[in-house]
Amino acid sequence: MGLIGYVHIDDRWREMTDADRLDGETLFWLDFTHHEDDWPSVFQRLGGGAVHERHVKDSLNLAHPPYYDATSDYEMLIFRPLAGLQSNDLDLDTSASTLLLFAHGLVTIRPPDNGLFEDVGRRLHSQTPRQPETIVGVAHALLHRIVEEQMRVRGPLAMQLELWQQRLFGSEHGVKDWVPLLDLRGRLRRFSTILAEQLSSLTLWRSETELHISEHVGVRMNDVMEHIKRTAHDIDALQHDIEGMIQIYFSITGQRTNSIVQLLTIISVVFLPLNLIAGIFGMNFEQMPLLDHALGFWATAIGMAALGLATLLLLRLKRWI
Repeated sequence: MGLIGYVHIDDRWREMTDADRLDGETLFWLDFTHHEDDWPSVFQRLGGGAVHERHVKDSLNLAHPPYYDATSDYEMLIFRPLAGLQSNDLDLDTSASTLLLFAHGLVTIRPPDNGLFEDVGRRLHSQTPRQPETIVGVAHALLHRIVEEQMRVRGPLAMQLELWQQRLFGSEHGVKDWVPLLDLRGRLRRFSTILAEQLSSLTLWRSETELHISEHVGVRMNDVMEHIKRTAHDIDALQHDIEGMIQIYFSITGQRTNSIVQLLTIISVVFLPLNLIAGIFGMNFEQMPLLDHALGFWATAIGMAALGLATLLLLRLKRWI
């Protein structure tokens, strides 16, 4: 894979060529992928400095959490953008991307399937208005795109929860497979943790960085942090919605079960004395009252019906039905 890099010359950004070298004054941005595990040697051949071995390992670790660290030569910031550019993908899979900020340059190491960085690169050399003129400005452009993409998943997630609400409360048969909903809750919890770690890392970098941050870029960085907070708040709200949906569903299910048990209990209470009477008259005795009477059957049937109605009336007066 060819080198992806940009240099800022004559107040504009352009793609690097094979003849370009890092002279310590020209602003540059080198963009590597995790497949290029030899990126430190490429960086040094171009005139860059040495990178700590531990930071090199961290930069190639796709599972690394959001993190901030610094040396006397550079500052390292790790974020976890969503994998790919499919904002409607509810998997919420993220992969670590590393930003190494030098005094006059930026080195990024990212997953090969993440096009966010390439998108920012295209904007740089397309000469769109308000191009960043500092390394912190380029870093802000990258962080802004990462956070912007993370914010966009809120809409599809809210729609997914609406579908679950329809399944839970719009069907008489209920839901038998809870695995997808519980899996979604777990993914939201992990994503919320990542957002909190990103905010913590960015806050720490803002407080400890030795790089100059202009007032304009500082305001834009504040916007990025506010977007992270807003996204984290909405993700937490979605988690609470899922918990509430589950509790309401089981409450409705319990109420429905209680109604069924109540109906069966009423039927049992009404027919219990009638079964007793039927059992008594079913005894094998030769001499029993009304047994030989011409109206014995009808008298017994009317009495049993009256007893059943009286039982229902009593339950009604007690407000049990």
